Amino acid sequence: MKILRFPGWYCDARPDGSYVSLVRDSHLIRNGGVLDLPGENVLAVRLAKTAPAFAGVGHRSDHAWLWREGIGFREQGPVFGMSSVVWDGDDLLVCRGGPDEHWKTWDRIKPDGSRTSTQLNTGAQGIRAILEGRIITAEATYVDAARRLAGYTDLAANLSIGQGRETACVVLIDDVLRLIEPGEIRFVNASQDGDLVSVAMVRQDTKQSAIVLATLDALRARPLIEPTPVVDLKPLGRPIKVAYFFRDSQQYTDNPSAPGTHSIIVDEPRALPAEDSPAGPVRMIVGLPCLLHEQLAAMWDRVDAVYVAAESDAAKLEQDAALARYIMGHRGLAWRPLISYTGNALYPSALTASDLIGVQGYGVDGETPDALTARLRPWLRSVQHRRVALICQAYDRASAYWTGARLAALQPTWWALAREFTNIEAILLFSDGRKGGTRDYPEMRPIHAEMVRLARAAGPAPPQPVPVPVPTPSPGPTPTRGTIGASYYTSITDPRCPPAEFAARLRDAGCTHTRGWLIDAWAFGPNGPGQYGGFMPWLRDADGVFDLEAIDPQYLTRIHEYVEVMNAAGIRPTLTGWELYSWSHAKANMQWVPDPNRGPFRRNRQGIRYGQGRVGTFDGVTFNNPDDEALIVDIASSRGPHVFLDQLYRAVAETLRGLDWEPEAGNEMPEKGLNYRLRALWRAAGYAGRVQVNRNSDTPGQYANMRIGQEGGFDRIAFHGKKTIGYLGEIFPDEPVHRTFKTFFAAGDYDRGRITLSSDGCRKGTDVADAYEYDELRQVAQDALFRGFDYEHQFALKLRGFTEGRIDLDDIRFDAPFLAALR
Repeated sequence: MKILRFPGWYCDARPDGSYVSLVRDSHLIRNGGVLDLPGENVLAVRLAKTAPAFAGVGHRSDHAWLWREGIGFREQGPVFGMSSVVWDGDDLLVCRGGPDEHWKTWDRIKPDGSRTSTQLNTGAQGIRAILEGRIITAEATYVDAARRLAGYTDLAANLSIGQGRETACVVLIDDVLRLIEPGEIRFVNASQDGDLVSVAMVRQDTKQSAIVLATLDALRARPLIEPTPVVDLKPLGRPIKVAYFFRDSQQYTDNPSAPGTHSIIVDEPRALPAEDSPAGPVRMIVGLPCLLHEQLAAMWDRVDAVYVAAESDAAKLEQDAALARYIMGHRGLAWRPLISYTGNALYPSALTASDLIGVQGYGVDGETPDALTARLRPWLRSVQHRRVALICQAYDRASAYWTGARLAALQPTWWALAREFTNIEAILLFSDGRKGGTRDYPEMRPIHAEMVRLARAAGPAPPQPVPVPVPTPSPGPTPTRGTIGASYYTSITDPRCPPAEFAARLRDAGCTHTRGWLIDAWAFGPNGPGQYGGFMPWLRDADGVFDLEAIDPQYLTRIHEYVEVMNAAGIRPTLTGWELYSWSHAKANMQWVPDPNRGPFRRNRQGIRYGQGRVGTFDGVTFNNPDDEALIVDIASSRGPHVFLDQLYRAVAETLRGLDWEPEAGNEMPEKGLNYRLRALWRAAGYAGRVQVNRNSDTPGQYANMRIGQEGGFDRIAFHGKKTIGYLGEIFPDEPVHRTFKTFFAAGDYDRGRITLSSDGCRKGTDVADAYEYDELRQVAQDALFRGFDYEHQFALKLRGFTEGRIDLDDIRFDAPFLAALR
């Protein structure tokens, strides 16, 4: 067996020994020779069967590139989707998109350059390979749980090659699974010609492309991969529920073989009742929709709890809990305890509406079981006085990081935590029927089965007394406290700020949230102030000209690392998608503010020039201001050249998929319509979570004005600039309803879980050691936390940059006493 390794990215090979590999941002290697790139990286490269040719996709243009010997590169037009370039012999097929997620238009390009188009049902993930005219879709070969394969190609009846469920690149030959290459393997391409086999792959752990050339006998001689062993769990010494989500949901088909003492049926009443498993009877935990099932009374004796989900929304939880209790009483159903799920962003002690608090136990990419345990312990300690249901990760969260082996290694964590925290009454596994769950990763099954065996051996839990109903809390100040956060707004884009160290300092300060800007405003270059020297979203050439259609991969790597380490530290970041300083005239010529004429919004290949004396009309008002309003016209209207921002948000949303974060429309944006347009861009980018807003006018009427918590509005609002407790009585004469925050808070026309107060705009000067009137600011923060609002403090550490041109994370010490007083 022969193995070739290159400092590569995407690659492909043929059994005859020919190969091609991309060295990112540099060149291509083909059969030992070097080929120049056609002005951009060529991704997902694939070789023709016999002709000296290959093809791939441009990383900036999303156009197909075809290289033929003697001709070189020729651009073949736009392509759409994943696995969108593939060879059928020596004919090249490229995907042009399609009317839905299944049917796509494919162009067939012959060696002579002629082409035809056809409609093919290739699914959402494209074509993995075409073997002797047989189309193999990526969707159909995404995972085979029974054979422990993922991203695989069936080359013959007894020969399949792909990613292993437990490790690396594997071959299933003669029904035996064997190891080809260890490591973090992605993008496996395999081909066969008689007794010869080629395998091309990317090793993400070593940042190499690897090409394997082998005979069938050489593959048969590779090391055997053993099944995942069953973990030896120790009894808890008390009853516990072990339950699966989506075990019996009809939209995922019934699965009575799944182990579990309980089935959690939340949103699909047609799945009632749960089917018993061969190991014993299965009881039920049901959601609100199931309480309306016509036959529920007949099966109520099998129901042990009602599940109520209202992520990070205490008010909705209280409403849904009250509704669940009302329905049970109205239908004459015996009381059942309520299990809440809110996500850990909402301080658990606030959840008075439920009987069991659901604490979320989800890992983040790169997190070990020990690290996850350490992150969960503070949450669990905070609710040791309450009954707890641990909601546990048993699916891959649509992340390539969570392989079957890693998920299996994670599962004993839940049992160990239940041994440590005796108030944990239920382990709720998410999930069985979800894509990427336990049906796709059966390595988790033996561990879950052992949990169930031990739970059944301990017997059922004793009945709980019916609790005294919890009264609905009155609006305004309550004993419920908000959460504490702190921020250095350019911590994402400033290369002098190590994300892991910054996250650790936030965690040690007791913070659970932070805020950062996606676009660098206070930029520093290698030769002094006024330069864009940080992590910028877009590539630029040697002359400093930005290409607003080319996202910089290093920028995406940076933001992924930032959010990932924040999550690992128990911190949820809010990412601000737009700000004033890098383009607005409002801050022009201030020390350490970059020159907008050298920035991406005036110095770019696309010819976009915000400012430059243009005029425009927005919301019926004509503006002659040379700067701010011109951008408002461009971004907030559907006609402006804002496509570059749309592309950026799509790239960010995709990069951060599976992580815990939320966007903020902009920092102190002046116009209402602009905020809504930025929100719409996030929605168009595929982000469906919460979006925060803050306005440059921090008045009590902005909560209603921005439709906080309402359909079509924003989910949260942040108020800036409240320096003293006297802000409560400040009069805003133009407000139509509440002219002071005092009357606004007293009226209770708000959800306290949707409000953040920030010390942004509260500094008294630029001395890092004496930046705030901390005693007065402490009153504001403590009052906000007492009301149930979150509080975010802007660290003073950035101020050293104004006077000395550097930052020092040790300057957090100047804010540490203030934050400690809030805990």
